[in-house]
Amino acid sequence: MNPQKRETLKRLLEDRVVIVARGLPPEVLLKIGEALVTGGLGCLEITLDSPDGVRTIERLTRTFGDRLVVGAGTVLDEKAGRAAVDGGARFLVSPGRIPGARGLGGDGATVLIPGAFTPREILDAVHEGADLVKVFPISLGGPRYLAELRGPLPHIHLMVTGGVTPESALEYLRRGAAIVGIGRAVLEDQAIARGDFVAITERAAALRRSLAGV
Repeated sequence: MNPQKRETLKRLLEDRVVIVARGLPPEVLLKIGEALVTGGLGCLEITLDSPDGVRTIERLTRTFGDRLVVGAGTVLDEKAGRAAVDGGARFLVSPGRIPGARGLGGDGATVLIPGAFTPREILDAVHEGADLVKVFPISLGGPRYLAELRGPLPHIHLMVTGGVTPESALEYLRRGAAIVGIGRAVLEDQAIARGDFVAITERAAALRRSLAGV
């Protein structure tokens, strides 16, 4: 395995939380990056429907280096995925299949996390080269559904997103999720609107503490 991919996977699986930022401008995302790192969280997904998403990934990577593992989300086509990889994204996330997935990693350095929901879709994703599989939207099935999936698929690392809160994150991890993806429950709209990034740091730190015993 490529050393960078190995290190990225290690960080993702150790942190167990990816914060998902959608539709936010670059300057706000730089402040969010600092708030998350200060609060003890080190993995951030920038969705490519955000303004200047790829350029923001470049800036975050340059600014924070290894303190923050930055990836691209909502990767809907191969062109977008390649642009994100070229911009420094260390992982790619999609709500479904990642077109051209096998070639997107270039030298194999990029972690691929396509989306799926059913056991067949999860297995198809693995056969197509997934390193992790995102179960989305997990809110349709909840923790019990995740536990059922884990029964026949204990060898596959699953990331759950879609309506996950700091409170439910604990239960998903207990039921077998490798990683939880959380967005507005940490990146709270009102805090961002008033420029209160201390509140984001506090939310990040509280989440980190709550998951420490899992």
